Amino acid sequence: MQTKNVRLLLPSCCILLLLVLQGCSIVRPVGNFISRTYENMVSYFNAYYNASNLFDEAKEEIKLNELQQRGKEQKTRSTLTPSATQKLNKVIDKCSNILAFHSTSSLVDDAVLLIGKSFYLLEQYEKSERKFAELIVQFSQSDLVEEAQHWYALSLYKQGKYDDALEIGKTFLMTYTTRKSIKYRSPINSMMGDIYRSKKNYEEAIKYYTNIVDEDDGEFRLNAMIQLGEIALEVGDFSSASQWFISAYQATRDPYYRFYSQMQAAIAHRLDGRYHESLELLTTMIEDARMKEYRGNLYYERGKTFLALNDTNEALADFVLVDTGYAKTQWSPIAAFELGKLYEYRMNDYNSALNAYTRASKTQNPLYADSAQLKVKSFNRYFDAHRRMWKSDSLLNIPEITTTDTTVTDTVYVKEAMQVISNKDSLLAQKCAAFIELGDIFYSELMRIDSATIYYIKALESSTDSSRFDRIYYMLGLIAQQSPEQTPLPSDEYFNMLIRKYPRSPYVNAAKRFLGHPVSEEDPAEKLYIKAERLIDEHQYYEALRYLATIENEYPLSRYAPMSAFAKAWIYEHLLHSKDSAVIAYKNVRTRYPSTAFASISNRRVLDTTELKTLQPDTVHIKQQNQPEGTKGNDEEPQSPKQLNDERRISKPRDPVRKYPRTPKDVEYNENEGTESQ
Repeated sequence: MQTKNVRLLLPSCCILLLLVLQGCSIVRPVGNFISRTYENMVSYFNAYYNASNLFDEAKEEIKLNELQQRGKEQKTRSTLTPSATQKLNKVIDKCSNILAFHSTSSLVDDAVLLIGKSFYLLEQYEKSERKFAELIVQFSQSDLVEEAQHWYALSLYKQGKYDDALEIGKTFLMTYTTRKSIKYRSPINSMMGDIYRSKKNYEEAIKYYTNIVDEDDGEFRLNAMIQLGEIALEVGDFSSASQWFISAYQATRDPYYRFYSQMQAAIAHRLDGRYHESLELLTTMIEDARMKEYRGNLYYERGKTFLALNDTNEALADFVLVDTGYAKTQWSPIAAFELGKLYEYRMNDYNSALNAYTRASKTQNPLYADSAQLKVKSFNRYFDAHRRMWKSDSLLNIPEITTTDTTVTDTVYVKEAMQVISNKDSLLAQKCAAFIELGDIFYSELMRIDSATIYYIKALESSTDSSRFDRIYYMLGLIAQQSPEQTPLPSDEYFNMLIRKYPRSPYVNAAKRFLGHPVSEEDPAEKLYIKAERLIDEHQYYEALRYLATIENEYPLSRYAPMSAFAKAWIYEHLLHSKDSAVIAYKNVRTRYPSTAFASISNRRVLDTTELKTLQPDTVHIKQQNQPEGTKGNDEEPQSPKQLNDERRISKPRDPVRKYPRTPKDVEYNENEGTESQ
């Protein structure tokens, strides 16, 4: 036994002695290998494995959220959920630990890539771009470079760096051409197609989407087919569009994409004039129980198809069904908008149109909400003008009686009749004003030139006060040019009557241009404005106000009209110290000249931000009317511009360099910001 042990021990001692004599030349490589393996194992199981699992979970959550948002009217700004955000941040922390504490691990490039992908899903595209670039440069021999380049291009695209993304994308597609690269080629082809489509370069976009259809057989192929169909719709190739959508329908089992592709095919049929095919497809989908979730949308599209067939009753039925039966869906207000158009243009039922547009204005879709709100304003003005017209008519139709008429015993009736006799001219003027407003509404808002013509002619016939006839002649002249059959006289006669009867009208120059007559470019309002400035310098503020009011009333199209309105407000505020009058004047600037810089300045006056519960009578205006001509409005010396600027420094924009607005040559106004500059 002892001899056996000696025999076993002797070789072991010899090997140990040999290792000692050879030094570390054999031990060090073995130790390094063991060390690296240990590092890889620790970094993988302690960090990368957990980080990779967290990333996959976050990615699935984001994808699920995207699926839930499909088809919604207002998608949320981001598909990130709080849980996914938290997980991705943990991924970044864990991978950063690998880089910091296991820098010799073979998983360093994997960690860099995972950090970049996490930043990408977190929509921090600038950071993801830097990480992918770091991997491409520092680990150029890594087998992850191909994937990193694909993510790098997508990060550039998400930041709006389209030219750089296109350049990287083209290089990528030329470099990686194998079947193994399709999972990266398809996103790049899709990105290239999206960029070119946004640039309206449909030929290039079609090329890249077609690449996907030819190479891929998954989700990207389905999306490419839908994109090709939508491009065909945009360019008017409705036949090709319907074919692409039907191909997309056949290529998927996903319920949403089957609904969407079929519905788009029905829309393409309708636009191509194949109304009955569109109706058949939409009706089949409505009857399919699997499409129950989308029936509001389908009824809406079927209603539009009936409308295209001029089947008003069926269209009305479908739109009413969506408006009332699907009131809590996004399609209800959109159907209400179509109802409003149907009532307005096909049925001439303006009351029902107003109600429908009012419901449509509540949608979150700006394409419909803004138009609906404008329609509501127009119809409210229309009904208000009609009420004023009817009221004037009813009062004017009261039979004339005298106070000695013993056959009438109703004292209230007698009183109203006597008021009509004394205010007949005023009532006729109100009726004329209502006719003019109705003409304006039909001409510029409801686009009904025939109705506009009727009301403008009624305005000419309804009043003996011809002070507003210049504008009516001008509008009738415009209508006669556009639609000669709508007016009793040709446009030349209306313009000539305007020039002959109202030579000082602000519309004269425009009429002369239409007739080809020479036009004086001198603005008559300029002399009045300069006169008002001189009166302000002489402290004759009431006289200046009269001149400024004349500019507003007689030259409303002049560039000096908004300046005069603002100057009046400034005088009331700073020189006459009348807050009630100043508030009214500033509001007048905002109301009459909303698109000018003076309106912006008026909006930002400190005075005008104070709401007055009840405005006191305009005492300054009353005093102005009763004061003799040429008298000064204020004996006190007005404050200097410097003092005013010091006191009002908190009010932006600051007061003009002068005490009141000067001519455009002296004061420049920034139209974008509504501020004044020297």
